Amino acid sequence: MALKDFADRLRQLFTPASEVLSPDTKPLPVISPTPTPSGPFQLRQTFGWKNSAFNSVTWSPDGQHVAAASNDTCIYIWSTTTGDLEELLEGHQRSVLSVAWSPDSRLLASGAADNTVRVWEAQSGRALRTLEGHQRSVLSVAWSPDSRLLASGAAEGDGRLWSCETWQEVKRYKPLAPKYQLLTVGFTSVTETASTFGDEDIAVRAWNPEEIELSDVQAAPTSIHSTSVKIVFVGESNVGKSCLALRLAENRYEEQGSTLGMKLWTLPREKLDPQAIKPPGEKCDVTLWDLGGQDEYRLVHQLFLHDTTLALVLLDPTRGRTAFEEVEGWNLRLEKQLHGRKPIKLLVGTKLDADNSTVDQAGLRQLIETCGFDGYFSTSAKKPRGIEELRAAIAAALDWDNLAKTTRPVVFQQVRDAIEARRKADEVVLLYRDLEEQIRQANPDQFDLGDVDTVVKQLAVQGVVVDTRESSGQRVLVLRIEEIERYAGSLILTVRDNPRGVPALEEQDIVVGRLAFPGIKREERLHPVQERFVVESVVQFLLEYGICFRHEGTLIFPSLFPETVTREVIKMKPAHKSGGGSRARKVSAWYRAYGDQPQARFPRRTA
Repeated sequence: MALKDFADRLRQLFTPASEVLSPDTKPLPVISPTPTPSGPFQLRQTFGWKNSAFNSVTWSPDGQHVAAASNDTCIYIWSTTTGDLEELLEGHQRSVLSVAWSPDSRLLASGAADNTVRVWEAQSGRALRTLEGHQRSVLSVAWSPDSRLLASGAAEGDGRLWSCETWQEVKRYKPLAPKYQLLTVGFTSVTETASTFGDEDIAVRAWNPEEIELSDVQAAPTSIHSTSVKIVFVGESNVGKSCLALRLAENRYEEQGSTLGMKLWTLPREKLDPQAIKPPGEKCDVTLWDLGGQDEYRLVHQLFLHDTTLALVLLDPTRGRTAFEEVEGWNLRLEKQLHGRKPIKLLVGTKLDADNSTVDQAGLRQLIETCGFDGYFSTSAKKPRGIEELRAAIAAALDWDNLAKTTRPVVFQQVRDAIEARRKADEVVLLYRDLEEQIRQANPDQFDLGDVDTVVKQLAVQGVVVDTRESSGQRVLVLRIEEIERYAGSLILTVRDNPRGVPALEEQDIVVGRLAFPGIKREERLHPVQERFVVESVVQFLLEYGICFRHEGTLIFPSLFPETVTREVIKMKPAHKSGGGSRARKVSAWYRAYGDQPQARFPRRTA
């Protein structure tokens, strides 16, 4: 890279309002330009959406689209011809910080503050792959010109190369000195490159990817490939969700009371589909989420619907129009949380123990059409009846080959497996230091504190565990999210029945243990120590997701005030439109020095 090109690159990086030029942009003819505050330029197109703040904007190599990475966790794709928003890509759990097009304009790669890299099919908006391994926010991603490699760089300066054939991590580069924060990664041709610029304020590191033998790396078991499916059971209380989930998960029947909060079952793909053939070296699992239907839990349940793969909406069809209206309500709640994304939805009639049950068939057909269900199945978990047909329909609806896959280091999977084993052993609370020690003993030579911390934070963001601290500052994990749901529902009941008529709760009442926890029998409450951890986590959870807010020691639940505003559901269906190079010889990472203070090298980013 010539020194002039190098300087131009730096100028672009540090210009407060830099411009990104289209690949086909040519200088516009300017005749006697009249100077304006913005200069003698012509505004060709303006893109934007709501109040999103964008961290990265890039043109597709074919010049047909612009993609932008946003703080709202989404990636926006606009047509440069019409200016229309064509795709809204959702999946990251924190702010998206970088986005890059593949050389053929077919794929997008993104890096985010959730420490992951994701790969997307641009035309359909389908998520193809999640790459885990970084311990900090991924600030930059870049494709090699021949599309063989994907480079990513994180805030601490950690750089990685991924094979685009197997998505294995093929090379890892250690950070520079602590004073440097990574700016960007990119592929360049082999030329002389300055190592520092401006009295060591800027440093450039370069590696030759040609030295990597991908055939050798592909066989190394350094990563685990996994695909996970989330199936939610929704419907009114006492409709039989738990009985049906138990029948599908364990092929047995047992009378179940109303679900207080939620219940989870995690099972291998073969358990749901005995005919399935698992790809070699790939982990495939299904999690069944049985969500209680009582009013006090609906407020919290909505937070767990956004990443649904398949939804089973249950009803007792013999109740006629009343049951149909309840299904319409659940369908609206589901669509609202999915933000326009279309999951697989199956309508399931339950408790149909007899063949001669009276059902309004015409009304049922209208319901299926109105709500867009992909099928209807009559079942009885008790008999059993219709179970195998439903199981086969679920198996047929799940296109495993086209579901998003995740690639993670082996140690990341070991942390997940350790947590899942303890959860299945009915452990509710786990000290973080105990988890660290368990992983340390399992990997004495490769143990890294950052790996455990990264996985725990990812699981917390995904809603699998709650990561909190007790009053002494000791870090604690609540492993059973079901208990969070159960106690959250009880707090909501307490707030709703406030004798002063205000949906509020004194936080001191929680701290000193004055609550009776309505809806939870005394014999069903947790041990006092575990209960304290869980309740503290519940408050943190409700505050974080905006279900309540704190005001002078009082928790206030604004959505529980009497409704005076009509809700409006806005549906958005994006339009879909159709959208090689020389081999890379060098990959470079760019860093900027942040002085000698270690705490100054990672500017705080709001997720």
